This record gives sequence, C-alpha cells and structure tokens, in this order.
Amino acid sequence: MLGTIGSVHRMESTVISDAVNLAAHIEKMTKIYHTPLMITETAYAKIHQKSKYLIRIVDCLKLKGKEEAINVYEVFNHEDETIRFAKLATRERFTQAFKCYQNKQYAQALDHFIECSIRCPNDEVTALYISRCESKLNERTQVERFDTDHQFEIDTSQTIALRKNRERVKILIVDDEEINIQVLSNHLLSTQYEVSWAYSGIVT
Repeated sequence: MLGTIGSVHRMESTVISDAVNLAAHIEKMTKIYHTPLMITETAYAKIHQKSKYLIRIVDCLKLKGKEEAINVYEVFNHEDETIRFAKLATRERFTQAFKCYQNKQYAQALDHFIECSIRCPNDEVTALYISRCESKLNERTQVERFDTDHQFEIDTSQTIALRKNRERVKILIVDDEEINIQVLSNHLLSTQYEVSWAYSGIVT
C-alpha cells in the first residue's frame, strides 16, 4: 500500500506491505549474520539455475501476525575462495546442524556446528550458532538445576511436616519384660514420639 501518513505538522509518503516488512527484517539480519546478501524462500524458489549460485539456509523467520515461518538463505558467491569452498564443503553438515537447532536438539546441533567451524574457522554464521547453542544448553541446565532444587525443597518440607506430625503421636507400650519396654521406648523417643508404657498393670 502506497500513501501518505502523518499529521498536518508532519507528513511523509511511505509504502506499507508484508513484502516491505519482510525486506526490512532481512536487511537487519544481514547485519546480525555479517553477510551482505540474503534471500527469502520465495526468491530462492524462483532461481532457475541454482547450481550457478552458492546458497545455504541460515534462519527461519516468523513475522508478527503470520502463522507460517519463512526460510532465509545466505548467498556466499562473493566470499574469497578459501571461505567460499569451505562453506560449500560444510553446507550439508551446516544444514543438518540447522535442522537440529530448529528441533531444539541443541547438543547435536552444537556438535555439527563445531565440526563446521573446524573446517571453516572464519564462518561468522557458524560462530553465531555455536554461541546460541551454548546459551540454550546453559538455560536448560539452569532450569533442570532449579527443578532439582525445588523438588529437594518439597521433599525436605514434607519430611519436616511428617516429623512434626510424629511429635503429636502418643504411643502406649505394654510388655511384661522391662528390658523390652526400655529398648522400644528409647527408640521411639529418639524419633520424636511421645511414649508411655504399662508394666505390671501400671501405666507410667
């Protein structure tokens, strides 16, 4: 949609559309991934001779208000020969790593990205994903640690509650053997029970 927006004090002509919004996001992504040329899945599908271009998937973008995500690709024909061939050699591994990342399999993704980084040390996109994987794994570890600590607190509080309940329990021991009464009462007293006993018909 092409038109003029603003107020009586300030007005300007602009274009508003999904395509413009998408293009603005892609332009921002070129700075994040440090690559000058990125294209959407729609543009990639329209390339007739894909073998002429060096392209790999680098992200999956979902715009606000849209249900379907859009794959975004990096075109790296412009890279110097060393990086260009290294990216091409690791493209299949990189794609596998990207799929693992999208499926939240961060440990597997990290292994694949590290392998790509070894073969192509100057790949800034790979370095970015390694950082992302490590961050995700660290978050997951913190959550698991919190769950463990929280469960420990619950278990501890339940144990304390049981002990408090036990303090209110009174037990009467009836036995003709004084030694049996003594042994059993000592044990129950150590576990916070209130104990009384009957010996020779006398309750103490």
